[in-house]
Amino acid sequence: MRVGTLEGIACCVTTNRRDDIRERAIIIINERNFTEKRAGDFLSRQVKAVINMKTSHTGEKVTSGVERLVNNGIPVFDVSQPTNIEQLKSNHKIRIVSKQLYVRQIGKWENVASVKAYDIEMVDQLNELAEKKANESYHKRMVNEIDKMKSQVERVAAFFADENVRHDQGYRPIWIVERYSKLNEDLAILKRFMKRQNPYIVAINDSYEDLIKRGLKPDVLFGTESQMDQKMIQDVLEKQRKLCFTKGVSRNKECDQMINLGSDLISAIAYGLKRTKGAVFYLGEVEEEERAQYVLVEAWNKNRVFHLQAAAAMFRSRLEEDPLHWMMTRHSMLGADGWI
Repeated sequence: MRVGTLEGIACCVTTNRRDDIRERAIIIINERNFTEKRAGDFLSRQVKAVINMKTSHTGEKVTSGVERLVNNGIPVFDVSQPTNIEQLKSNHKIRIVSKQLYVRQIGKWENVASVKAYDIEMVDQLNELAEKKANESYHKRMVNEIDKMKSQVERVAAFFADENVRHDQGYRPIWIVERYSKLNEDLAILKRFMKRQNPYIVAINDSYEDLIKRGLKPDVLFGTESQMDQKMIQDVLEKQRKLCFTKGVSRNKECDQMINLGSDLISAIAYGLKRTKGAVFYLGEVEEEERAQYVLVEAWNKNRVFHLQAAAAMFRSRLEEDPLHWMMTRHSMLGADGWI
């Protein structure tokens, strides 16, 4: 064997199982940007080298897989110009010399591909490039988010600038209800409280049906027309309740108005705040993607937006943990919360 030549038995690995890696073999993989954990699997099996059909380090993101192997003296190669690569199979003898990959076939060495080797300097340069790209991407994303937030603030500010309909419901509290996993359970707990308050109920999409089943009468069906059942829309119109769509161009002439400040929830809260001088109560779950908008609207209208899940959870825990004690102390809530 020539000086500077790497030679060994090939082992083609197509799974993530460490047991499939043959000890002291030259490993053939097809994995882009393989991880440090994957490199650890190769080291544990004492492999001679790793040949990758894809790019082991693209420079698109920081990865320590190649670095770990090279630092431990394990050569890493990427196949750059394959010719007869289909001949490369497990248990074949292979050799790498002068950036060329050879396979032993019928007593002779056949060139099947050119390869590119990694060294520490190259890995450091690729990681620096990846960090630069990550920083540029983060900066661009932050600028976009800030621009979106500015636009959101401007739209909310413009929406609340018009006081023309703020007096419409006086101080009657508005309850905004959105379907979630514990909605029916929480409605059962809060139903009497809701009736005592006589709230103006805004039902978002399918929560309309849940409210009707509980004997509660929504004043407005609010949300995206494509997510609403046509029978539900018809029921709203027949009972002369309001219908408000948030997205798209409605084909329904009975639609009260259209407002879109992002998600159905944010639009509904903005709608509620504009229709009353009193409080807006929300019963539902704030999704991760709309949390920033929710916090913004909540901060914009301090002491006017209240999330009711916490209240429902408090009553639910009392009922579940110690119902007798809850009934004995119920007199402490007379009148104040509307239970009696």
